[in-house]
Amino acid sequence: WHAGLWQIVIAGDAQAAQTLKVEVARHYLPFGIVIPIAGGAGALSRLLRFTASMTGRGGAAAYVCRNFTCRQPVTTPADLAQEIESLA
Repeated sequence: WHAGLWQIVIAGDAQAAQTLKVEVARHYLPFGIVIPIAGGAGALSRLLRFTASMTGRGGAAAYVCRNFTCRQPVTTPADLAQEIESLA
């Protein structure tokens, strides 16, 4: 309860997002929820309104959020690792 929840939204092309998903899997995130969005949020954005404007930015992008407040999107595994480590 005190740790808070993390949301990591990976948006964009499923094939391009694979490297970002692999990077997330490298980290121990017991309070993290990974939300993949392939090809646009669509129906998911009606349920999770905070994902409505998240895009792959021409490929794939990861949005690291804590308690539904998101940081700037990153597009490389190295930048994603840095974002995850900065919030840990």
